[in-house]
Amino acid sequence: MTEYRRVVVEVWPVAADDAAVWLLGADALYSDPIPQDTPAHFEVENLLTDAGHRTVPILHSTSWREDGPWTILTYIAVADVPGEVLAGWPDAVPVTAIRMSDVGKPPVHGANARPEPRNVDVLVHALRHLAHLKMFDDEAAAALPVAWEKHLAELQPALAGLYCR
Repeated sequence: MTEYRRVVVEVWPVAADDAAVWLLGADALYSDPIPQDTPAHFEVENLLTDAGHRTVPILHSTSWREDGPWTILTYIAVADVPGEVLAGWPDAVPVTAIRMSDVGKPPVHGANARPEPRNVDVLVHALRHLAHLKMFDDEAAAALPVAWEKHLAELQPALAGLYCR
């Protein structure tokens, strides 16, 4: 009997304050396999609600990848957290300081070969998506909380490019 690929979603909930951009938790949120009659976006919204993220002005799909038998649909969720992020999310992890020079670039792959990004690559890619949206999507730019302004100015906006030498 043929087994079929399973689809899950991962959501990177992030917030910003004057100090940093923060991942709200130690890792992304992951769904169970998505039933065929359920939209992926619905699963994303459920994950966010279950994790306590009620105010999410931006929810954006940034990429997908294969991981063994799974296809992972990646989303970034910008949470609107008033004041200092750590006051409401003490387990938040600063991601502003992630620099590709610190973690190294992703493994290079051929133009027609499958990439194998690390989780940090997926997160950085998603943050660069936000910088791109800020520049080219008026609705997304207007929805971004004010604290994001300075942090996104420091990122190179891009939809791709982590694999450039």
